[in-house]
Amino acid sequence: MVHQAPGRPLRSPTGGQGHRVRQRRRPLRHRLRRSPRWTCQLPSLPRWDSAPVLANGILFVPSQLGTDGVHAVDATTGRLKWTFRDPD
Repeated sequence: MVHQAPGRPLRSPTGGQGHRVRQRRRPLRHRLRRSPRWTCQLPSLPRWDSAPVLANGILFVPSQLGTDGVHAVDATTGRLKWTFRDPD
């Protein structure tokens, strides 16, 4: 919580030095990977109007036909764990 004395301008909790602290960090381009850690060839194209979901180290990707199936991919290795297809 920041307290302000009556009639005084509000000051940053860092004393106005926060922007300088952030500038000392390494630039973002040095922290980004230039190549993917892994790729995965799915049995069918993913449906991108639904977002993939990550839970407990597994990436769940909806199948091309939408609600009829889902692919489970190991988020660490990129290995396809299983594919579910609704029989209906």
